[in-house]
Amino acid sequence: MKKETTPKQLLRENEELRTRLQEAEDALLAVGDGAVDAVVVSSPGGRRVFTLAGEEQVYRLLVEMTQDAGLMTTTQGRILFCNDRLAQMLKVPIEQLIDRPLDDFVETSNKETLEVLLAGAQAGPMKMRLVFEASDGT
Repeated sequence: MKKETTPKQLLRENEELRTRLQEAEDALLAVGDGAVDAVVVSSPGGRRVFTLAGEEQVYRLLVEMTQDAGLMTTTQGRILFCNDRLAQMLKVPIEQLIDRPLDDFVETSNKETLEVLLAGAQAGPMKMRLVFEASDGT
């Protein structure tokens, strides 16, 4: 016969679940921010370490270290990643660029070129010239 759960037990269980959820969210944020480069996961076979410094880390370092502006976008044109040089050129803090539409920073006369570039990039590599506009209008 199953015992009925008391309100006190439910409150304790709820608090434990909230704590676990917060820890999981903190871990995901640390991974997303690049604050960690490995994750330890408990499994039936024991603890396993997963490194996050794969091939994508090499490309990220390349973009970060270059003196040219660099960025990666989604196929819809939202900025996934950019380097400090792009932030300097656009005169916007780098943390305010992530997840913004690239369209926000392309000069009005180049909006159609951006659409062509994004559509074509889904089929393969593209190379086109875009003119950007900084936050101060330059």
